[in-house]
Amino acid sequence: MKPKYKRVLVKISGEAPAGEAGRGFDFGVIENICLAIRDCVSMGVQIAVVVGGGNLWRGAKDGQGCVERTRADSMGMLATAMNALAVTGTLEKAGVKAKAMTAVSVGPAADLYARDKAVALLEDGYTVILDAVPEIRFSQQTRRQS
Repeated sequence: MKPKYKRVLVKISGEAPAGEAGRGFDFGVIENICLAIRDCVSMGVQIAVVVGGGNLWRGAKDGQGCVERTRADSMGMLATAMNALAVTGTLEKAGVKAKAMTAVSVGPAADLYARDKAVALLEDGYTVILDAVPEIRFSQQTRRQS
């Protein structure tokens, strides 16, 4: 089966990694998501994944008025980094070459995001997991599927 698209962007809601618990990580759910991604990669599709952080932190809501809004948002970006690392590790366990990239420095845990590097990784067969990335555009043309 020949895929319709060469490269796709997948958005994983921040609540999805929590499963039915609503908070934290349900690695059974994360594994199912990663196996579906692996199936697409095996067909030759280049995949970038954007993951939210709502299973760990919900910005100002979780700050309950005690944490200033921009600081609460920064905490949310760290939550997305944790989810990106969970997805990256689960993809690697499933046999998929994967790399986490983030716009917030998390030391050696993930690479800092740079568009050209992300595209090069995709072309080298990596699935790229993105979090806290302000601009995501991997092709000259943006398509919407209804």
